[in-house]
Amino acid sequence: MIGKPGEFMRFRRGFSLIELLTVIMIIAILMAILLPAMRNARQQAMAIKCAAQLRQVGIGIYSYATMNMGRLPSWSYRHEYPVDPYEPDPSDPLWSGPGWPVLLTRHIGQKVDGAIYNCPAFPDPERRMNYFLAARWMHEQNPILRTIPLSKIKTASSYILSGDCVAQEYYPPAFGTDTSSPHEDIDKDDGAIKCLRFLGEPDGLNMHRGGNNVLFADGHVSIYKKFEESSMTYSPLSMQTWESVGPED
Repeated sequence: MIGKPGEFMRFRRGFSLIELLTVIMIIAILMAILLPAMRNARQQAMAIKCAAQLRQVGIGIYSYATMNMGRLPSWSYRHEYPVDPYEPDPSDPLWSGPGWPVLLTRHIGQKVDGAIYNCPAFPDPERRMNYFLAARWMHEQNPILRTIPLSKIKTASSYILSGDCVAQEYYPPAFGTDTSSPHEDIDKDDGAIKCLRFLGEPDGLNMHRGGNNVLFADGHVSIYKKFEESSMTYSPLSMQTWESVGPED
């Protein structure tokens, strides 16, 4: 209502029901468009961060090798952190060292429970050791090898050195199936347990929208949705799948 000249408007017409419904509908449409894009951007950011962490792991492995006659850190049997129930006993023929993450501590600048080892996309609220060390070829040799020199690797650009570990056998519930201890095995390797499993494989999981991140022996990291025999191998000498690896000279 407009009063005398100079007076302010006392009343103002509100939105009609149709106008309110129109605004709500527009907001709903915008949210439907933006939320998937934001979710995809977040997932991509996590995959990029995971890849950066894997590169740092690779740098740590190379730093270790530089100070240890060119050899990779030794893979071992089960170890837990920070309290390891498996006491070191060098006289025990089964003793094979403290585990590769412990060996990398001074070279990577973080302890075993450091954030660098935890993939940000891993579906578990607990911080876990989400990466593994290549051991399949060494495990299948006779006798078993615990380490090899980097110079042994002839397929460096395709040899899988590490990557996202999605094997449920390596994790306690709720994500995993390992009920032998309330703590996880931090010394993850793919000697006897296939760690890198893609969606569609038994117990497979793609950690990221684009697949799983893989660290190769030449230091580069790539993401794959499936195992590609033409560009990935578990043997330092030839192109092999995890299942086909056997003794080689």
